[in-house]
Amino acid sequence: MPIHYIGYMPTTYELPLAPVDDHRPLADKMRPKNFGEVLGQEHVLSKDSLFIKALDSGTVPSVIFWGPPGCGKTTIARLIAD
Repeated sequence: MPIHYIGYMPTTYELPLAPVDDHRPLADKMRPKNFGEVLGQEHVLSKDSLFIKALDSGTVPSVIFWGPPGCGKTTIARLIAD
């Protein structure tokens, strides 16, 4: 619904800015923020896995994530990068 102004039209500097998060896709907003929020992939993300031990030690080897769409490849890669 458009906003109608009578008599005075505010400049763009006077209009409230929408938060940046409003423009992100829903999937990006819902993406896990840490490894504890990732569902599934227990064989890779369990405390005893070689992958988590490598992350904890600070020596992340070169890794290729392979799998169908939506299985968490990008999410895990982003969590490693952060």
